[in-house]
Amino acid sequence: MRQALGRPEAAGEHRARLRPRPAGAHPRRAHHGAGRRDRPLPPPGLPRGACGRQVHPPQHPRARRRRGALRPRGPAPPGPGARSGDHPRGVRTGRRPDAHRRLPGPGGRRGRRVRPRIVLHIFRKDLVETLRDRRTVVMAFVVPALIYPLLFTLLGSVATDKRGELERTRARIAAWGPVPEDTLRAVEQQARAEIVDRRALPPPEPEAEARTLVAAKKVHVILLTPPGASGASTPVRVLADSTNVDSDAMERRVSRALTEHGAELLRQRMTALGQDAAAATPLDVHEEDLADAARRGASFAAALLPYLLLVLVATSGFYAALDLTAGEKERGTLQTLLTAPVRSVEIVAGKYLAVLALTLAATVCNLGSIALTLSRATAAMEAGARFSLGLSGAGAIFLTVLPAALLIVALLMAVGVLARSYREGQSYLMPILLLVMVAGFASFLPGAELTAGTALVPLLNVTLLVHDILVGKAGATQITVVWAVSLAWAVLGILLAARVFQSEQVLLSGEKPWRDVLSPGLRQARELSPGNALAFAAVLLVLTFYGSALIERRGGVVALILVSQLGFFLAPSLLWCRLFRVPLRDTLQLRWPTGRGWAATVLLAAGGWSVGAVVWAQLLRFPGARAYSDWLGELLGKQGQLGLGTALLLVALLPAVAEEVTFRGVVLAGLRRSGSRWITVAGSALVFGLFHVNPYHVLAATAVGLLLGWVALESGSILPGMLIHLVNNGAQVLLDRIPGLADRLQSPMVLALALATTAAGVLLVRGSRRPAPEEPPGPAPVSLASP
Repeated sequence: MRQALGRPEAAGEHRARLRPRPAGAHPRRAHHGAGRRDRPLPPPGLPRGACGRQVHPPQHPRARRRRGALRPRGPAPPGPGARSGDHPRGVRTGRRPDAHRRLPGPGGRRGRRVRPRIVLHIFRKDLVETLRDRRTVVMAFVVPALIYPLLFTLLGSVATDKRGELERTRARIAAWGPVPEDTLRAVEQQARAEIVDRRALPPPEPEAEARTLVAAKKVHVILLTPPGASGASTPVRVLADSTNVDSDAMERRVSRALTEHGAELLRQRMTALGQDAAAATPLDVHEEDLADAARRGASFAAALLPYLLLVLVATSGFYAALDLTAGEKERGTLQTLLTAPVRSVEIVAGKYLAVLALTLAATVCNLGSIALTLSRATAAMEAGARFSLGLSGAGAIFLTVLPAALLIVALLMAVGVLARSYREGQSYLMPILLLVMVAGFASFLPGAELTAGTALVPLLNVTLLVHDILVGKAGATQITVVWAVSLAWAVLGILLAARVFQSEQVLLSGEKPWRDVLSPGLRQARELSPGNALAFAAVLLVLTFYGSALIERRGGVVALILVSQLGFFLAPSLLWCRLFRVPLRDTLQLRWPTGRGWAATVLLAAGGWSVGAVVWAQLLRFPGARAYSDWLGELLGKQGQLGLGTALLLVALLPAVAEEVTFRGVVLAGLRRSGSRWITVAGSALVFGLFHVNPYHVLAATAVGLLLGWVALESGSILPGMLIHLVNNGAQVLLDRIPGLADRLQSPMVLALALATTAAGVLLVRGSRRPAPEEPPGPAPVSLASP
């Protein structure tokens, strides 16, 4: 063998089978050159690694394996005899450095149809495994069935005992100063009280000493009359502590006795003067409660049941979602499942259905347990109240809570899978549980109502709707709106969970998983990311909130507009771009639109104002929106002292530039890297709407923000949005300055024409972006094939 290889003719034969390596060829990529044809050994002197990767047979464990990927993706590496350019059709030789992060299903990116059979199999497997976990079953089903009867029975017993104890207890009263003796006797008889501290003169600091005596439970109420009080009217101060249950109850009893004694004294004086005693009480007032026992019981249950339901939905799915995500990652079973021929969307669908089934089953059990317990405990906890929840009411409440359960389960799974261990998952999911508790706590607030603004807030709308259903105030329109909005939020939550499960960095506990979720295609380049955009919005929100509060105290409307637009929007946006060293031209889309883009801009500027007008007209049906509209008109009216040019500069031109740079510049640039056009447009519009603070103004601003974001994304320039924004705000200034203009613009014919113009502009602007410049061709591939 050595002699044969050492012969010149043998070496010449070997060298004849090779051709020169082209310039620019990659030294370690086998597909940039030919493989070995006949001889297995490289020639002497060939650079190390020039022959590419070692090719293994299909049975070899390293065959068709790539670093960092669990399943093969794309074509196999070129085998023996491959030539330059012999790549399969549609395969790119220059893969992105982060292409291995995603987990596509078998068959590449095509054929992603979910297979119900696989989803059902994963659902059954996870459901059976979860039901075998005693901890999950006990926390979801057993504990609620035992805790609620014991809890409410104990609370009802304590409330009943305390109420009876207060009725039997004699009020201990201290009388300081020249309090009339007949008044003290009347209080002792009518309020079942006893005088335990009688002083002719009050102490130097009566409030401090009275607070000390009540805290020490020596007295309940103090009657104080200043020294030297005389005449037809004797002042009597009643000192009590409202935070002390006993003192507060005795104060009501003593005050009622004093009121009755005062009325009796007035009747005696009228009789002594020869007048009719009935003239002393010209108004005989009697208070009557129109709510019967059932309504009082429903009101009591409406303050407690919504909170308990939301918290129970979250806690029921908490452990199941945590075990099927972070628990499986810690045990290594999730990584094993990824090696099976299943798609990531099928995995998340099966697990989601398993957690949802357990959550809904636990919700039904908890709802029945709470309803039965409240029906027995309400009378004990609330005097003269009765509560009963029928099948129709229970069904309506379950259907109302259903979209909330869909959203909560999706959030629990999306966040739980980010954790590397079960303990870390508990820390991640605890904020979600706290948010659910805060949303449910709205049922305890006396002034919380279901309005157009609160109906759009997830979980809060469900809490308020369940409250209205229990008290009998919910209508069909409210139920439909809340259910549709909650279902939309639930769909967004499910999409988020599906996207998180498609990230290999998340499923394999990689570094920076959120970056892979929010921006899967983000390269290491000088450009903003979605997380960066959201962080910028958060910083800007805090700056605007506290800065505006300081400016409102020291300056007027003009100062507020100038500082907020220049100091809170424009300057922070430019500083943010400077801080992260991103090019302003690309980030803010400072480009000249195409002719088609300008034509669409003219149409949208002429009719775009109708979008906000139509939304605002619908919102004016609510009383809160009408009051806000009047306040906004009054605020704009304060600019009437300024000239028309100055008002247009402050209200129209300045916000058009500053707000577009902020929301259609920095925020849109970051969200654009998410890879989804809808997330980009909707996200920037929602952030734009939230900065208008008032719930009614948020809706109208968000609708306009959708239009502006779509134009900026499709035209590839920020200039059309500035022009549309300028015309929209300028129209508001002209409406307040020109009498009768608002009525003419709000006529049905004008609105229909403006909406048609807007629709034509939206269609025309689509695809009007200038084509991106082509990248220069890369170096020629390496080729080791023989000529």
